[in-house]
Amino acid sequence: MSKCAGHMMKHDRGAVSGIQSHVNREHEPRTNRDIDATRTVLNYHLIEPPVSYHKAIKQRIDELPLKRAVRKDAVLMCSFIVSSDKGFFDGLSLEQQRDFFSDAVKFFQNRYGAENVI
Repeated sequence: MSKCAGHMMKHDRGAVSGIQSHVNREHEPRTNRDIDATRTVLNYHLIEPPVSYHKAIKQRIDELPLKRAVRKDAVLMCSFIVSSDKGFFDGLSLEQQRDFFSDAVKFFQNRYGAENVI
């Protein structure tokens, strides 16, 4: 029986650029031999990513009615990984797989607000 897995990580200002680089595969993987770089072309975005995560986060923070300045060591973003085992995805068509991840995006948009999901 397959199970859905979810993982969340908090990131401060110093990690934002690295997360953007990782998510967009801006650099070739050098250390993780489990990554098959030939499959990177199969990646897709369900939400058009901002050109700069830093700018998008700053813009969103500027829109908020905050009473105090954001601390320099504050968590600025959280990243989530939603997945399952190979057997689960082998049983789904590519369209069904996309629907699975689209539903995950909708879950996060409903939970945290669509304006907060990049």
